[in-house]
Amino acid sequence: MPRFDTVSMDEARATTASPEQTKLVAEYLAYIEKLAPGKAGKLSWAGEIPPQKWMNFYTKVLAKYATEKGLRLTLKVEVASDTGVSAQKIEETKVALRELGLNDDIETT
Repeated sequence: MPRFDTVSMDEARATTASPEQTKLVAEYLAYIEKLAPGKAGKLSWAGEIPPQKWMNFYTKVLAKYATEKGLRLTLKVEVASDTGVSAQKIEETKVALRELGLNDDIETT
């Protein structure tokens, strides 16, 4: 018959996690303990925003975090057109990306 023992969470982590996992958990727990009650260490959201709401999204959601050094925005843009996207529009998009100091590597299919 199997035998089960009750052990502390620390002991369970120490005996079942790799050294790298144990270190990562310890760092994370130390970080969380520094947070004031009622505060979160990280906020993230993913979803689609219709073009009509892009400016509102910036104004109502992003603007309050714009000065935070930890703000990161990852964006994926897809443009599908029944008539196709012209070479001129593709080039204009690349130029606009470069003017903003962004990567102009556009994938087309």
